[in-house]
Amino acid sequence: MALVTYKRPADFDFVDWNLNSLFDSLLGKDCSVKTSGNYPKANIIGKENSYLIALDVPGISKDEISLAFKDNVLTISGERKNEKNEDKETYISREVSYGKFSRSFTLPEGVDTEKIDAQFKDGVLEVTVPKPEKQIQKEIEIKIK
Repeated sequence: MALVTYKRPADFDFVDWNLNSLFDSLLGKDCSVKTSGNYPKANIIGKENSYLIALDVPGISKDEISLAFKDNVLTISGERKNEKNEDKETYISREVSYGKFSRSFTLPEGVDTEKIDAQFKDGVLEVTVPKPEKQIQKEIEIKIK
């Protein structure tokens, strides 16, 4: 059996930029996404009263992750450390990335930062961000007089 080495282009920033521009134009600036480093995958779910950001971070403990919120931008960063001595290892395939990562999510104005909640379980970080009051749509019945 022959092993074929495939090397993907190291930098896909132009794809990131195009996707961010597309989402910004379609969805507005409510939840734009910026990335850097070896960024983990994320799902963003819009719920009735909140946004749920689920970040896939296997192999990282919650102590190695930090969250910061400034100027309507939620930034999640951390580092996946490689504990193995790579000089003595011969990889047949290597798909797991190591190093620092950072994900930034631009959220709508008016988010109550005191109500942002983060849970970490089974390698998934779930951050719940409440929607601003002006974005929560309530259906009310109007009585006819």
